[in-house]
Amino acid sequence: MGCEEDARIAFSNPMASWDVLSSGWRHLSSKFVNERTIYISPSDVVYKIDSWSQQNWNEHHASIELSKLHLDGWEIPPTELYKVEMESVLAMPFIEGVTAAVYYGIDPISPYSMEMEERLYNRSEVERFFDLDDLHAENIIVRPDGTHVIIDLGL
Repeated sequence: MGCEEDARIAFSNPMASWDVLSSGWRHLSSKFVNERTIYISPSDVVYKIDSWSQQNWNEHHASIELSKLHLDGWEIPPTELYKVEMESVLAMPFIEGVTAAVYYGIDPISPYSMEMEERLYNRSEVERFFDLDDLHAENIIVRPDGTHVIIDLGL
């Protein structure tokens, strides 16, 4: 999944302030300065750059273990972990679809969003099955065929 050269390109260009964006790379998100920044390569591989924590390492190893489990209609994407200058870069495929928030019309900041998620896709059952702590409608992509893909494995 992905390649070390692209992991280095993503790592060496923090916070989307770079010329590489004009060559087909896309900036997906940044949580906080120097924490986790996410890019999509021209070959549709998502690269998550993690600084100051073990989040990418944890997510990669969770992906390996959780992909062995099977829950109808749910999927865990494969990942690859690269080390670049003592930091971790997690690669995973870009998943076509929309977030569960968009798919189900859930407002993620609504005080009722967790209740809606429970009714619409049994959030707590899925959390328990995969032993996740941070499952919510923004961490799930629903593919056009209806498959739910968990893209952030908060543990």
